[in-house]
Amino acid sequence: MKKIFVLLFIGLSLFAKTDPKYLDPVYMIDTKKYPKFGAKIILANGQEVYFATTKSMFDFYFRPR
Repeated sequence: MKKIFVLLFIGLSLFAKTDPKYLDPVYMIDTKKYPKFGAKIILANGQEVYFATTKSMFDFYFRPR
């Protein structure tokens, strides 16, 4: 029974989609899950980039890829 539950959980989690706008580019975490710790940068072209934590925001800012 546990195996069926685990397989079902894994299968459903593969199909759960997150809006790419709200996906942290550093850690690939959904930023809407914990909004208290979120951060945002507005780029020169007006695009908004959302982050799960301020640490990931500074990683992105000081080490752009």
